[in-house]
Amino acid sequence: SLFPALESHLAQAYFGDLATLGSVDAIVSACFSAVVIFIFWLYRRKLSKQSFDCAVYGQEITIRFSGKWFVVFNVISLLLLCLSIQFMGFLFTITCLFVPSVLSSFLSIRRLMSSFVFVAVLASVSTVVGFILSLQYSWLPTVPTVVLAMCVGGAVLLACDTLRLTISR
Repeated sequence: SLFPALESHLAQAYFGDLATLGSVDAIVSACFSAVVIFIFWLYRRKLSKQSFDCAVYGQEITIRFSGKWFVVFNVISLLLLCLSIQFMGFLFTITCLFVPSVLSSFLSIRRLMSSFVFVAVLASVSTVVGFILSLQYSWLPTVPTVVLAMCVGGAVLLACDTLRLTISR
């Protein structure tokens, strides 16, 4: 509170504001994200195997047998996280990483591709819905509205999944 400009800057870095995202920042983020998605899709089998090996055998074995891929994945992921936090804010980045992933763990379908689709659709749709709601109702802050839309959307999708299971029995 002693430095109002600094406090405002810290609040902006934490919450982010998609409504004030500059066009150059949006283009850089979209292009880099598209490249990362393409790279991860291209090497999805190798990355899935590496993730499995790391979870089952430990990190030391994974580094020994897939050292360069381990480093490449970590560098690309770190760059993507830093870019996202810089342009979109910490709250938005952490929400998009964890809320859909945690909610997907409650799904009855346990296939990897189904989880990826669930996470991608939930994060994308809730971001668009939250953004539109915050533009429609100017008193709603953008990123917290996206977070709320993601939680509500995830709860609805999980309820639909539970209902589908109940009907199929």
